[in-house]
Amino acid sequence: MIVVPDAGPLIYISGAGQLDLLRLLYADVVVPRIVYEEVTLAGAGLTGSAEVLAAGWLRVVDHAADPTLTGRLDAGTVTAPRWTAAP
Repeated sequence: MIVVPDAGPLIYISGAGQLDLLRLLYADVVVPRIVYEEVTLAGAGLTGSAEVLAAGWLRVVDHAADPTLTGRLDAGTVTAPRWTAAP
């Protein structure tokens, strides 16, 4: 099973020291690049950023936002529906 976490869950689970749970629960942990950069670059030095940066098993991908949601939700959130709709 695949999971596509947004920045909030990544920050909180990393801050709790439990980021590896994602790897144990899911076969594929896909993080849109915009979400990854929100946590590791914009959030550099904040809770969870170092843990996410060090997690080499996360699959960081470039993925276009869903144009029907752009402008209504944040940039990270609008990338996830495109993954969940894929077969």
